[in-house]
Amino acid sequence: MYIQSVNIDGISVNDNLITHENFMNAKEIVFEMSTIPEQSRGTISEKRGDMNSPYFYRAPLIKTEGRIFKDSLLVNIISLDGAMMLYGYNPGLMMMGEYYHKPFYIYESTTLYAQCGDQKGKSGVTQASFFKLPNNWSVVLHSTPGKQYSAEGPISMIDGIHGTENWRKGDWHGYQSQDMDVEIQMGKEQKISSVNVGFLQDCRSWILMPTKMNVEVSIDGKSWKEIAEVVNQVPDTNMVVNTQILTAKFQPIKAKFVRVKATNYGVLPKWHQGAGFDAYIFCDEIEVK
Repeated sequence: MYIQSVNIDGISVNDNLITHENFMNAKEIVFEMSTIPEQSRGTISEKRGDMNSPYFYRAPLIKTEGRIFKDSLLVNIISLDGAMMLYGYNPGLMMMGEYYHKPFYIYESTTLYAQCGDQKGKSGVTQASFFKLPNNWSVVLHSTPGKQYSAEGPISMIDGIHGTENWRKGDWHGYQSQDMDVEIQMGKEQKISSVNVGFLQDCRSWILMPTKMNVEVSIDGKSWKEIAEVVNQVPDTNMVVNTQILTAKFQPIKAKFVRVKATNYGVLPKWHQGAGFDAYIFCDEIEVK
């Protein structure tokens, strides 16, 4: 559909830009539409509307190599309009922030806010959160997540960021047609007594809780001992998108390596709209304590 004409309070308007003031003051704005484009209106340059106004700035970009870091993370803030930029750590106090001059490092988990502008106008506020890994552990995946369901790689399993029910944001690892098998390498021998693992279920999207979770430990990464098994209690018929943490508690034991295995639901049942296809396991955040 194409705009044929615009009338604001009965007055024909040939501009292609309707301002906020027009919307606030008008009693009636009428658009006449057609399937045929009207190519004669709004063709004069001064009638096209000026989006290059000094009062208009686009929000800046906050660029880094990723959201997760070990020791430090380089932050670069970019103005798409070459405007002055302020950045800070409180969105309500941007005018008390610092002027951005060059890239800088952050060393702790934080949320940054940035804004372009001057005395004539300002942009919206850009927000970005970054997370420092809580330890120097590493993660080895013995199963393969789907390409679109691998979050920010293996390390995202222990980054301290818990996935939400909105799994489409990309914070979850998704495993289809296989069990999940994740190994955490702690670097040195430690005494542990519990393992918490987050899982998600969205039955309509073929994502089901694992039937059970097993925890194994090792000193050398070769010989493994199973120390706990936790059985899922969420029914497969639960159609509400939900998350749960399966917790394995056990007597304190020394370990250098921890392995979490989750058993896939398998083939979707006959009553499911995806009957005959394999279910997914969605997992995020393994906590070893």
